Amino acid sequence: MGSVAVVTAKLAANGYDLPPVQYAAMQAIAAHPEIDQVHLAALIAYDRTTIGGVIARLLLKGLVEREVSLTDRRVRVWRLSSLGPDTLKVVHALVLEAQWKYSDPTLTSVPSRHGLYDPAIPAACVPGQALRPLQQRAMSRLWLLA
Repeated sequence: MGSVAVVTAKLAANGYDLPPVQYAAMQAIAAHPEIDQVHLAALIAYDRTTIGGVIARLLLKGLVEREVSLTDRRVRVWRLSSLGPDTLKVVHALVLEAQWKYSDPTLTSVPSRHGLYDPAIPAACVPGQALRPLQQRAMSRLWLLA
């Protein structure tokens, strides 16, 4: 069984239906509240067009909220809903446990500073700028962990 399947199975066993891309989107929104869809897609290295479906599913689950941007009324921005932070905290712990058990089944505890999403990697991606090639490679390596 691959690592993505292990993480997905761990989440499902605990009652969470959150595929890796939705988890990554929630992590990015948590790190960058009030982010628009275009920049969210860039942060998690996902297609701008299809990120809409990812966000729609998170919205249906009640994990994110959408508002009109205060700086540009044409833009909609995203933030975690009141359920989002608690859900993300639990899911993050489950993901870490699944990752570490997958990488070394003999481990009995999970190191605290390891995750799929490192907010420092996309921090240089500011509105209006695309990810640089180095950032794109770094983001693609994050998916190898899942």
